[in-house]
Amino acid sequence: MIVYDAFGNPIPLGPQVARGAHATLYEVQQKPGQVAKLYNSYRAEYEEKLRWMIANPPALSLPAGQMSLRWPQMLLYNNRARFVGFLMPSVERMVPLEEHLWRSRERLGVQHLLYPFAWTLATTVDALHVKGYVLGGALHPRNLFLSRPVNAASLTLLKADTFQVRVPHLVGHTLYPPSAQTEDRYLAPELLARPAPEAQTAEHDGFALAVL
Repeated sequence: MIVYDAFGNPIPLGPQVARGAHATLYEVQQKPGQVAKLYNSYRAEYEEKLRWMIANPPALSLPAGQMSLRWPQMLLYNNRARFVGFLMPSVERMVPLEEHLWRSRERLGVQHLLYPFAWTLATTVDALHVKGYVLGGALHPRNLFLSRPVNAASLTLLKADTFQVRVPHLVGHTLYPPSAQTEDRYLAPELLARPAPEAQTAEHDGFALAVL
């Protein structure tokens, strides 16, 4: 399969890495350390949102070479110049944090890192809030992964493309609400109301962060 960047340059893809309900991940030939996330159906609203995110990444205060986000890097298009997805850093050699902690032997090996993990996550969330992003349902244990080797800065948060984004215009803005699903226990009480508010806030993220 071949996709294209915004200038029409071809980007050949490799084997499928994973497939979910909304998107599929592929290896990228000649670009080690990157994967292509292609949406399973056309999502026109994501093009403007992701373009804004690529141009406005958060400033993370983490050690050099360590990443706690898999941030979008480049928009991808098909041969008809239609938006299909984006490039991001790969998630190879990573395991879910929940799965790691449920294994008693490995839990003992990372227990002393739980506070550094919490610091890494809180620092990342704060950096996102400074840029105006709201994580919403992405703040969930299933989206937290550990890279190998496990150390204090190995915690990584996935699903950045589901964050809430406000894209400013000359007059007003466009709001893209958070799109990741979560559980009621991670939602602030007012978000359980019907109808729930369309826009979420940093305070709502703070509630989910405290539960985590």
